[in-house]
Amino acid sequence: MNTKARLITLKEIITSSSFSEKLIRSTVRQLGGIILARQQLNDISLHGADKGYTGFIYHCDTVAFFNRNKKDIMYLIKQDADDMGYDLSDMLLSFGCLKHEEKEDVLEFLYNTSERSNQKYIAIKNCLAWYTVERIAFVYSNID
Repeated sequence: MNTKARLITLKEIITSSSFSEKLIRSTVRQLGGIILARQQLNDISLHGADKGYTGFIYHCDTVAFFNRNKKDIMYLIKQDADDMGYDLSDMLLSFGCLKHEEKEDVLEFLYNTSERSNQKYIAIKNCLAWYTVERIAFVYSNID
């Protein structure tokens, strides 16, 4: 974990991961900018995004973040599922933040993209926003 006194730059975060630059920049912006992001990313990697961090507390914020970044977030989650050998819907349903969701709703969300604006998908979008910031936090906390 990055506990050193040196300040990690946004460029270092970008070059240390395979995530899209746009998604990383959007996540840092959602956290309130690089200064606030630096203060929060190690905590997020240790405790998870559901503990309440700038820009990732309220559904109105997390859903808007997902909607702005859905292409990159969906690519990230599909890539991670593939890399870990998981079926995408099973991977999502293993997340604690989706434990009350029905598999049919998750499948509909994943494969019926015209329905992604439906209100019933708020929990899924929120969870995927948290997943994204947690993945970026993990990268950040492992930069030497």
